[in-house]
Amino acid sequence: AGCWARRNSMVTWWALMTISCSTVSPHRRKSSFSRSRRNTPQPSRYTPTPQAAISPSSHPAGGRPSITAPRLVVSGLSGGGGKTLLSLGLARALTLRSLRVKPCKKGPDYIDAAWLGLASGRTPTNLDPFFLTDARLRALFCTSFGDADLAIIEGNRGLYDGRDVQGSCSTATLARALGAPVLLTLTVTKMTRTAAAVI
Repeated sequence: AGCWARRNSMVTWWALMTISCSTVSPHRRKSSFSRSRRNTPQPSRYTPTPQAAISPSSHPAGGRPSITAPRLVVSGLSGGGGKTLLSLGLARALTLRSLRVKPCKKGPDYIDAAWLGLASGRTPTNLDPFFLTDARLRALFCTSFGDADLAIIEGNRGLYDGRDVQGSCSTATLARALGAPVLLTLTVTKMTRTAAAVI
């Protein structure tokens, strides 16, 4: 029994080490090749600025800058509707296709944000309309977008669920502030045409 327990613990340790090594960012892995190039002059690389995600006509007559960065908000009809699973799947699938995905999470939720960061291999950003005005939300989004190819923004609870009957601070409010399209998840188990009425 003691040998079997030790064997199981070794298998568990090996699995954890494999997962940890596979999730380390390639930029953090040191090699003799990277060390040999450390003192070698490298060509300058374009460093995007916050304005890179904003239209050249940054402030039109309405005073709201036009965001040009590709973005998608993932929302649902309620909590537990599959938003996180879909967001993780999209982030990972697009990352495996060599796209740089910027992960974002609506609200202060750091757990889902951490999962999105692991799936995309990039630092996640929390966008909270409760603490930030629309202008600051847009500024934070554009600043954190960096050199990404697109952003996936996971909402929370239902699309229009906010802190009052007007739906303030909801996922819909955030999508409207960023001018982002919404991908709505819907559980259609034992449902046909009723899905259209629900949406």
